[in-house]
Amino acid sequence: MVVGMLVAGVFVLLAFPGYHGGGGRAKLTHTVNHGRGWPWEWYHRAVTYDPNDPARAEPPVYWGLPWSNREAWLGFSRTGAPPLSDGLNVAALVGDLAVGLLAVVLATGLWEARRRRRRSLWQITILESVSLVTMLAVGFAYCAHMQRTFAHEQRVTNKVLELFGIVTTVKVAPHWLVRLIGNDNVPEWYERVDKASIAPGTSDGIRKLVPYLREFQYLDMVFIEEGGERPVEFSLLQQLPDLKSLNLNYYDPLDPTSIGELKALKQLEVLSPGYSPLTDSQRRELQSALPNCRISE
Repeated sequence: MVVGMLVAGVFVLLAFPGYHGGGGRAKLTHTVNHGRGWPWEWYHRAVTYDPNDPARAEPPVYWGLPWSNREAWLGFSRTGAPPLSDGLNVAALVGDLAVGLLAVVLATGLWEARRRRRRSLWQITILESVSLVTMLAVGFAYCAHMQRTFAHEQRVTNKVLELFGIVTTVKVAPHWLVRLIGNDNVPEWYERVDKASIAPGTSDGIRKLVPYLREFQYLDMVFIEEGGERPVEFSLLQQLPDLKSLNLNYYDPLDPTSIGELKALKQLEVLSPGYSPLTDSQRRELQSALPNCRISE
């Protein structure tokens, strides 16, 4: 009976639906992403809702847990869903099966070993008690660490706001957890700053801001707003090793000093120089100094 329940649980997890959230709006359409499988997603379907199509006029309203919604269980028959072959990830399906079957084997073995060595099902040894307490302690320690990190970033965010900066956050919870309980139900202490928009104001404004920005471990995109004194010491952003994208919301052309400062940011993958286009010579100079960076028009 126990083995049968475990095997049934494996197949339930294989069919486990998750809701990824909206895939963005394009004109009047709205795309909703669904996945299937756990812990890895072996099938993905993106359903586009179009107000001009009566069959797909309104996206469903999701509440509570993703898998508690009827829409998430409609499988491959939903209008607008791609064919099974289009969204199929065979490697993930095999991985889900392997993990599930391994869990069945381990659970069955442990159950049988325990059943044969215990007079009562509820008899617990000292080793089992210590193991349980250790696991609970590790879990509580992890939660406490995440909460402390979140609180620290909140304090740093307040400092950034005082220096004319704005930040946005993203939830960094494991993907399998998000699909299990839904993004809205993920605890707030999973939130981390990933983008910052700053207005240095004075020539040393960025010097004051960078030490605080370094405290955001997931920060990978920075916007620098127009205004204040020039030149800006862009090279100070070298202290942000995970910075991948820099966007300059400038209307005035960049001067040679600014170009020289930007050349120092070797970690960049995307650079947007602002609303005033670069000259051909400036673009060549930057691209030569930053060969792995895509410089937008």
